[in-house]
Amino acid sequence: MAVAAAIILAFLEYNNLTAPAVRDRHLETLALAASAAIPAVFFLSGTEDCLALLFAAVAAFFLRGMLSGRAFRDFLVDASLKTFGLAYIAVPLSYMILVKDTELGGARLLFFFIVIWSSDTFAYITGKAFGRHK
Repeated sequence: MAVAAAIILAFLEYNNLTAPAVRDRHLETLALAASAAIPAVFFLSGTEDCLALLFAAVAAFFLRGMLSGRAFRDFLVDASLKTFGLAYIAVPLSYMILVKDTELGGARLLFFFIVIWSSDTFAYITGKAFGRHK
């Protein structure tokens, strides 16, 4: 449940960062539903069905775009961004469910987060110490 919540929050942030000029609320709702369904499918049936869900979501994105009456280029960009968001956010974070269930899974996840936080912290410190303003 926590993984699904994290994925939804990350996907909402991604949608705000990549928002096109004209937003399609129905497509965004469809993408959020797919991003919430992916960790559930990982938990219930594993990786094989997740790939099928990902392909079904991509097909639904493009079908929604074609039926919306928007210009081809506009819906292509929007649907592509949603597809990339699922592949970049929802699928990798859903693997946390599988990693957690392995031997030492909790320790591996903790190590994963410590590495990310340390990397971000030291990048910030390095930028503050050696970075220049233009």
